[in-house]
Amino acid sequence: MGAVYAATIFFLSYTGFGLITNASEDIEDPEKNVPRAIYLSLLIVTLVYVPISVVAVGNLPVEELIKAKEYALAEAAKPFLGSLGFTFISVGALFSTSSAINATLYGGANIAYALAVKGELPPVFERRSWFSAPEGLYITAGLGIIFALLFNIEGIAAICSAAFLLVYIFAILSHLRLIDETRASKSLVAFSLVMVLAIFSLLMYYQWRTDQRVFYTIWINVLAFASIELAYRRLTKRGFLTRQQIMSKYEVK
Repeated sequence: MGAVYAATIFFLSYTGFGLITNASEDIEDPEKNVPRAIYLSLLIVTLVYVPISVVAVGNLPVEELIKAKEYALAEAAKPFLGSLGFTFISVGALFSTSSAINATLYGGANIAYALAVKGELPPVFERRSWFSAPEGLYITAGLGIIFALLFNIEGIAAICSAAFLLVYIFAILSHLRLIDETRASKSLVAFSLVMVLAIFSLLMYYQWRTDQRVFYTIWINVLAFASIELAYRRLTKRGFLTRQQIMSKYEVK
């Protein structure tokens, strides 16, 4: 069960492929290249993660890995590469983390624009750019700093995993509603919904048992943002726009 609970938290490690879709409009031939990029990223990550995990566990006792915590891989490199290995792995981890942050900020830089265009934020955010109006970038960076100061690595991972899982749950539910248009396998989409719901439920159960502060933070955020969304809808009377409406709107402009 420990391995299962760990998988629910570090589900986050495999969610990077979702960020690929954020760049869909900037990718040449997206219908072909976006699925290819997703499959390749999952394959490459698996080919990297599995051997690293095997080497780490085989090279250092589990107790020592647990003791090292955030720098476990660097510690695992010490026995056969010494202090140079520790430094090498640490620098590699910094580059890896930087690339992940960069990908997240790339998606977040224009997130305010994307949400505003679809009617989910006020029109003032309806500006697409990287440097001249980067509200989405500031929001993403600001929220990241706040959570980094309030929680440890495991807590942040759990909160992020929960957020991704909730997004996937609603994305899959939406896919089921559009199944006739997408012509996807209904049984496969339904199976993925069951699996994601199971992972989310296990994550919530584990957080309730081990860290109720994280558990309550997840649900307080969900309820707070849902309340803000509901209030915004009622106050502004603003509705969601379909993709066709968005395209028509900007073609006219």
